[in-house]
Amino acid sequence: MKIQLLCFVLSLLAIVACSILDQEELTLFVDDLLNEWNIPGGVSVTFVELNESSASGHWNIETAGFGNASRYGDKMTAQSRMSMGSNSKLFTVLLVGIALDEQKIRFLDGFKTKICSVIPGWCAMHERLEYPLNQTMSYIEDLKYTALEATIEDIMTHRTGWPPHDMSWNLTINASNLFHHHLHNLRRSSTFREAWQYNNFMYTVLSFLPSIIWETNESFTTLVEKRIFVPLAMNGTTWDRNQLIHGFSRLGDLPRPSAGRGAPNQEDVWKAFISGKEFVWPPEFSIPGEIIAGAGGVVSSAQDMATWLQTLLLKGKNPKTGEQVIPGWVVEAAASAIS
Repeated sequence: MKIQLLCFVLSLLAIVACSILDQEELTLFVDDLLNEWNIPGGVSVTFVELNESSASGHWNIETAGFGNASRYGDKMTAQSRMSMGSNSKLFTVLLVGIALDEQKIRFLDGFKTKICSVIPGWCAMHERLEYPLNQTMSYIEDLKYTALEATIEDIMTHRTGWPPHDMSWNLTINASNLFHHHLHNLRRSSTFREAWQYNNFMYTVLSFLPSIIWETNESFTTLVEKRIFVPLAMNGTTWDRNQLIHGFSRLGDLPRPSAGRGAPNQEDVWKAFISGKEFVWPPEFSIPGEIIAGAGGVVSSAQDMATWLQTLLLKGKNPKTGEQVIPGWVVEAAASAIS
């Protein structure tokens, strides 16, 4: 009997793999983990199990919450909404894949399509260096080669030569100035396809592609909602950070909390209080099409992640209706290793 299993743990600290436990064992395991790491917050857990030998395709699904969702005594549940962080990148990859699949007559190379053929502003970035005299000729030539040869697959797999540059994020960045004023002036630390270097900016680039491929004015976030969230009935999944649970910070890390440093502190992360008033995320962080959506904007719950995991196991099919929401080849390509 062949069993496929995926399980998901959403927490303020990590997303981790785990094995099947009964309820009592699971409760003890999570409680011990929270105590061991001195965590005042909590976790939500999702188990998804598919028995492929079952004629009906029977699913075993369990979701549960453990610990605290806020310092006010709210408890974690399967519906508690948390930031998906960089797990949002998979939604970005799959939406790009859906667009390429539907426009395959124009984009026969799929994920190997060159970025330059989709985004004209990408092609000549080497010509717009603000300080070209500070760069070696080999650096400029490699930037030119990257501009002309980089594929969608290259930027998905973080092998463009750019290191993270995460501290250069700016809410005024948009599709136009990213390519004309910003990206090319971020120093590269390796040559094209030489090294794997995680880069969130590349997923902002990816987030521009679906609208261009479909030739629509609809934003990236709207397209993800229409083509993935809604067809899969992921009703608790959103881009609105004001829907996040309160969460916790760590001592000494405000106003930029980090899960990896400092002592646990009963200080709100997502809904902090400033001058006695509850903080609300500004519109720049929640409007459709916001700049960091493709890299890390999804807000979701363990309950919706159960549906998401089922969909991935079924290679893009809605687990309830059987509708092919995401082309199977796109899911398989996203799960494949690249060397």
